[in-house]
Amino acid sequence: LMAKLVGDTGRVYAFEPASENLAKLRANLALNSFDHVKVIEAAAWSEPATGTRYKSKDDSGGNAMWNPAEWWENRKTQEQGPGLESVNLTTLDREIVDRSRLTFIKIDTEGAEYHVIDGACELLTQRCPAVVAEFSPFALAQMGDTESSLRDLMGSHGYHTFLPYRTG
Repeated sequence: LMAKLVGDTGRVYAFEPASENLAKLRANLALNSFDHVKVIEAAAWSEPATGTRYKSKDDSGGNAMWNPAEWWENRKTQEQGPGLESVNLTTLDREIVDRSRLTFIKIDTEGAEYHVIDGACELLTQRCPAVVAEFSPFALAQMGDTESSLRDLMGSHGYHTFLPYRTG
């Protein structure tokens, strides 16, 4: 969607740590001739490192940097245990070098939103792009963070945060 919205003259950075998703992502980009998307084979994080990614056995969207068996609905993962995968971690500051036209950042990281923002301090201070971050208080808590700590971090970079109304 983002690749289509920015058009051929725009640029999209897609951070994808999941080995099972990389081939699908690349095939989709080729199918749609989206040559302006840079795929980064890593999770966006607060610092470059390696980490453990937990794979839910209930829902592919429930994969995270925390154990999805902690979520009350993930019965299969609770019974069988999560899959584990070692993944590369990097920062937005490190990967997004050309910031001259950066206008928008979308974050949906199953509770790691604080860490992603923490790894984008230079970028957020220099460019002040619009940021849309989906978050779950439960998932943030699994990472040791809170909605308040996330809002405080955003505020330290000059951002005002708000929640959209459920009705649009």
